[in-house]
Amino acid sequence: MKKHYFGVKIGSRIGLGQLNVILFAFLLTHEGFAQVPINGFCRYNSYPVKNGFTNLFALNFNNDSYTDLILFNPASNKILLADGNSEGGFGTAAEITVPNEISKIVTSYDRSRRVNGYFFTSRRNMKAGFYSIAPNRRVKLVNEIKFDSFPENVAAADINRDGSQEFLISGVSFNGLSIIRYERNTFIETKLSEKTSYRDAIFVDLNNDGIKDIAAVNIINSTLDYYYNNGYGSFKKIRTIPINNYVSSISSFDMDLDSYEDLIFTAENSITIMYGDYSASFSSSINITAKFVPDKFVMGDFNKDGKIDLAYLNIETGILGIFFAKSEREYHPEITYLKKEGIKNLIPFYSKFITGIALISENGNIFTVTNLSSIKDGIHLTLAANPSSISFFDSENNGVNDICFIDDYNRSLNLIIRNTAGLPSLFYSIKLFESHTSMVVDNNDPNQKIFYCYSENKKPIEIITFNAAENKIDKNILYAPGEIKDLKIKKSNPENTKIYVAYNKKNKLGLGIFEYHAFRYSLTDYPDLDSDVKSVNIFFTPDISLNYWKSFGDSVQYIVKTIKGDIKKSLYTVPDAGSKYFYVRNFTGDLYNSERDAAINFISLNDQSLVITSDEYAKNIRSKVKVDKKIYIDSMNNFFFGEIKQNGIKRLFVYLSEEKSVNQIHFVRRGKEIVITKLFGLEEIGGYFIKNLSFKNYHLVYTNKKENCITIREL
Repeated sequence: MKKHYFGVKIGSRIGLGQLNVILFAFLLTHEGFAQVPINGFCRYNSYPVKNGFTNLFALNFNNDSYTDLILFNPASNKILLADGNSEGGFGTAAEITVPNEISKIVTSYDRSRRVNGYFFTSRRNMKAGFYSIAPNRRVKLVNEIKFDSFPENVAAADINRDGSQEFLISGVSFNGLSIIRYERNTFIETKLSEKTSYRDAIFVDLNNDGIKDIAAVNIINSTLDYYYNNGYGSFKKIRTIPINNYVSSISSFDMDLDSYEDLIFTAENSITIMYGDYSASFSSSINITAKFVPDKFVMGDFNKDGKIDLAYLNIETGILGIFFAKSEREYHPEITYLKKEGIKNLIPFYSKFITGIALISENGNIFTVTNLSSIKDGIHLTLAANPSSISFFDSENNGVNDICFIDDYNRSLNLIIRNTAGLPSLFYSIKLFESHTSMVVDNNDPNQKIFYCYSENKKPIEIITFNAAENKIDKNILYAPGEIKDLKIKKSNPENTKIYVAYNKKNKLGLGIFEYHAFRYSLTDYPDLDSDVKSVNIFFTPDISLNYWKSFGDSVQYIVKTIKGDIKKSLYTVPDAGSKYFYVRNFTGDLYNSERDAAINFISLNDQSLVITSDEYAKNIRSKVKVDKKIYIDSMNNFFFGEIKQNGIKRLFVYLSEEKSVNQIHFVRRGKEIVITKLFGLEEIGGYFIKNLSFKNYHLVYTNKKENCITIREL
C-alpha cells in the first residue's frame, strides 16, 4: 500500500478534517541557525570536597603558579582551603576553623600591589575584618570591626590615590553604605548614607576621570544611585535612576572594550548592560533575556576570541548558561552548559594557561568548565544539561570526525564541529519538536549530513538535514504507521535514500518504507505481517527481511520473514519461555564483513544467557553459545558497529547494563564461535560510539549519565 505524505508548513492552521493526515504528515522548515564559536571552551571536571559549602573564592595562598580556592558557608565558621595544581584541579582540601563566619571576601593589596590579607564581611557576627593566610594554610584574624547592622557585600578599591585600598560595605540588612579604611592597625568607618538599604554596591569609574565612584542598588526607593568621588575619597550622591524591575546584583566591566566601564545588573530573567561613554550618560544599553533567573553571573573571554562573554547560574535548577559575544554589543543565543544539583555559586577561574569558570555545590563538589587543549584519555566535555543518544559525522569531509548528540533536558539536537587540530570549535543547537532517544546519521553526502531522530515505541521520526557550507538546516517530521521497533536507512543511489521502519500497531508487526522524491515523501506500507512479536530488526539480505521473536503459547520462536514473496521461516525455538523470565535483544548488520547482513541475538532466560547468530542469508542458525554472565541490553543505543583502527574491519560492541561495561564481540570461524571481551567498565551511559578523534588513536565516546557530560576514553 503506497501513500503520499504532503508537507505542512509550521504555523499553518489545520482543520479537524485533516487530523488523520497530520498523524502521518511531515513538517518542513528551511532556515539558518546560529553557529557559536566555543573554541575549545567545553572541558569539564568535578572534584569532591566536604559538603555543606556554598561559596568559593579564588586566591593564591601558597605563592605558586596555580590558583587555589577558599570554600565557605556564611552560616559556618569552617572553611576549606584547596590548593590548585598544573591540570587546573585541586588537591585535598584542608578544613580550618576561623573566628568569624564569612559572608563575602575580597583580596587586599598594599601600596606595592602585594597581597597583604583578605578582607571579609560576617553578616552573622555583624563584623568585618582581615584574615591572613600563610603558605602552610595557617589562617589568622588580623583585625576586625563591629557594626550595629548586618554587613554582607564588599567591594575594594583605592579611592584617594594613596596606594592603599578602601572597602565599601552594603547589604539588604545593613544601614546604608559604609567605607572602611585601615590606618595604623585600626579600622575607620565613614558613613555615606544611613536609614536606607542597598542590596549591592560597587566601585566603578562613572565619569571617566580615572577615579572610582560608586553605583548602588537602593531597594527602599527602587533606584540605582550614583555617588561621585571628588578625587580625595569623599562621595556625594549626584544621580538616581529608577529601576522598574527587581535588581538582584550589579557589577562593572568594560564589556565592549572601548576603555569605558559598563554597568551590568540582573533583574528577573534578564541581564542588562548599560554602556559607559565619554559623557558618562550610560544612555546606551542592551537587555539579554536568559532562559532562567540569573542569580549569579560572571564575565570573561571564555572562548578566547577577544570578546567578552557572559555566564550565569540559576540556583533553583542548577543550570549554568553562557552567552558568547558575537560582537562588542551582540551575543549569540544562550547555551545551556551544564545542570548540577545543589550548585550555589560560580566565579571566573584563571590559573596557569587555564581560563574558565568554577562552581561550588553544597552537595560536596567543585565543578570547573575550562578550555580544552588536546583530545586525550579520560577527558570530559560539557555543552548540555542531560546528553543522551550520541553519534559522529564529518561536516566538512576532511577526515576530522565531529560529534552529535541529543540533549534530553531542552529537547535539542546538538552538533560539535571540531577544527583541524581536533578541538571542538563550533557549536550548533537545533530545537526538536519531540523527545527522542535514538539517532541514525547519514554521513555519505559530501554536501549535507542527515540526522534521523526517533524513539523506540513511539511514532515520530524527526529528520534534520544540515548543510555546513550554507549554514542551513531542513527540518522534517514523519510519522510511522505504528510504534517504531527498528529504523534503518539505505541508499539505492546517491540521490535516493529509503527509510525502513519496523513497527508495531495493535500488536501487529508491520514494515514501512519512506522514500523522498518530488519534494515529498511517499510511504510503502506492509501491515499485519505477524502478531505477538518481541524484539524486531530489519535485515538486509538479498531481499528486505525482518528477523524477530514471536510468542507461541509457552514457547518463543526466532523467525525471519522475507517481504518479497511473503516467505516466513522459523530458525529456533525456546521452549517453556512463556512461564519464565525471557528477555531478548537482536542486532543486524554486516557482522562478518561479508557485505551482507547477519544477525545476533542476546537472550536471557531466568539465570541463563544465550547468544544466537544466523548467517548472512538468514537461512540457518550459525551458532548457539551459552555465556557465563547475565546479559541485559535495555536499549538499541547499547549496540555499536564500527571499526577500531584505520581502514580496519568493523566490529560489534555491546554495553551490558547489569555489569556496566562495554564489550567487544569476536566472531571466530565466521560466527560459529563467539568470544565476549570486556573493554571498559563504565558508569551508566546514554549512548556511545567508537571512532578516531585523533590521527593516531581511536576513542570510546559516551554520554556519562552520572556526570551528565560527554566522556572520551582512549582505546
